[in-house]
Amino acid sequence: MRLTTEMTALNQRDYNCYRNTFCGTEFFPEHKHCFFEFFLVVSGILLHRLNGVDYRLNPGSIQLLQPEDAHALRSADPGGQVDIYNMNVASHEFLKNLYFVSPTRGNTLLDGVQIISEVPELEWRSLVSKAETLAVHQQTVYNSAELRNSLCRLLTQEVIYLFLRRNARETHPVVPWLDKAMREMEKRENFLNGFQRFVELSGRSPEHLCRTMRLYYGKSPQRWITELRLQNAAVLLEHSPMNVGEIAHASGFRNLSYFRRCFLAHYGIAPLAYRRKLRECG
Repeated sequence: MRLTTEMTALNQRDYNCYRNTFCGTEFFPEHKHCFFEFFLVVSGILLHRLNGVDYRLNPGSIQLLQPEDAHALRSADPGGQVDIYNMNVASHEFLKNLYFVSPTRGNTLLDGVQIISEVPELEWRSLVSKAETLAVHQQTVYNSAELRNSLCRLLTQEVIYLFLRRNARETHPVVPWLDKAMREMEKRENFLNGFQRFVELSGRSPEHLCRTMRLYYGKSPQRWITELRLQNAAVLLEHSPMNVGEIAHASGFRNLSYFRRCFLAHYGIAPLAYRRKLRECG
């Protein structure tokens, strides 16, 4: 398989997203980019050669590449098929999103090989849904710059957040209580109950929890909980028949106006417009 111009350059856009399928003897030969790239392995087992080292990536995996990394991709099974979503992000945009997600600890992402082998189901569905909309419905999405930019930024920020969270857990094993509490808080029944539930699960004082969260994640517990609720709301907007008010309530927002403001600030588009444009793409 030969690389096309679209696969090796940003084509005057800050973001590009593609779905690529290859099997048997098809492969992407070794090449480099001048931008950041990450890909989601949707199906099959990917054999990814990165800077001379081979990695086997199962479905549900994400890998992040930095500019000038040399890599090649093929199916690990000569008789099998691999499906991936690739996202290319201009360096200045990637770093802007990195700072947005973690303004005080942005450089923690930039060292070492970045691979996540297992992503929680809700987060994986959210990532794949956005990538699919961008890659499969390109023409429709590209006609709406507002929706396209929102989806590109959000997909990039969600991937960055997953790596930051993973890195923080690996780099700072001295806070297992926070790791355990955060994993529990990702469950809907817990993030619906907000900060007080986080305090209970942590077994620490509110002040201690806030200090530790800011130290390792660069954000307050409340902001992180709000992000979990917004992510849940985005999934419901796409996949449920509930109206915006019902979705806000089901995601832990008691005030509809506040929910709309948070959603607009985080996604760059109002909830109803987000749903309408996604359905237009479908």
